Amino acid sequence: MATTATPSPPRRWVVSHSQLAVAMASLLFIVLSQVRGLHLFNGDDTDGFFSQIKYVSILLATGKLNILAEPVLGVHFLRFAIVSPWYFSWLQGMPSWFEAVLMAPVLLTVATARFHGRIHLIQLVVFLLPFALSYRTVLVIVGIANLYIYLFSDNRRGWQFYVSAAMSFLSSGVALAWFMIVLMNLQAVKKMRIGLYMSLALGFAGLVAAVKNKLGFFGSGTADYAKGTGLSAALERNTILVSYMVNDKMRFFLYIGILALVVWFLVALNSLGRPARPLMWFFSAAAVAFLFEGLGAIAFLMPVLWCLAGCAVLPETGPAEPEPA
Repeated sequence: MATTATPSPPRRWVVSHSQLAVAMASLLFIVLSQVRGLHLFNGDDTDGFFSQIKYVSILLATGKLNILAEPVLGVHFLRFAIVSPWYFSWLQGMPSWFEAVLMAPVLLTVATARFHGRIHLIQLVVFLLPFALSYRTVLVIVGIANLYIYLFSDNRRGWQFYVSAAMSFLSSGVALAWFMIVLMNLQAVKKMRIGLYMSLALGFAGLVAAVKNKLGFFGSGTADYAKGTGLSAALERNTILVSYMVNDKMRFFLYIGILALVVWFLVALNSLGRPARPLMWFFSAAAVAFLFEGLGAIAFLMPVLWCLAGCAVLPETGPAEPEPA
């Protein structure tokens, strides 16, 4: 007599506490962004980044964008393409919550990363950063964070590599750091194939732009230096040498302090021996990028927090091979 197979119960979708916390943090971020009136752009023409984006927008509107005649415009155009959703939202006078909705998926790439099979609550810090730093700074932080996720997490995905390349490109110093890290980890990223070579080309272009900008500064004296106010301005603009040249002692010693912390962190990682060597090389790029601009160090904020919390799947532990994008 034939027996009838008992149907298996329907599979239930279970939401973990960490996933619920991430969802609540996302909604709270959107609400508080409206309360605080956060925007990526504020129309300040003295902001060099805004001036770049506005200039490219005008050239596109008038049909005068000629990258072949002025190659550095290619760098500015790529930056424009990356932040264009926020730029056009600002032009249309969209409310802060709308820009926050655009920002939330970007932040979720960091907040939902898994290390050793789980989401760590320390990742929710990324939702607080826009209230202390500028949106641009946060986007750059997300870029380096995604590169760390791609190299040292246990749920590596190809799209993380591309997100890291795009967001890191918003800062010349951080583009240099990204370029260095990828070169030091070619074995880990070689499966990206065409994407790797395209990203390396963009990273090299960012490096050229960084050198060009800094040489342009030294050729024009201190005309391009703006003191600015607030933590974000102090971290984003110029370098240790520049602040020394213009006798800005407070910013100079702030930079010295940050650089000392970076060096101490590298020494601490090196003392852990061979297993931590990949992390040491990763963070060594921060010290070099910091010589170009303060943002070069603050961009490593999330990887530092992850590292201190033990969130790193090192090569010796056998991380999973990255899935194709």
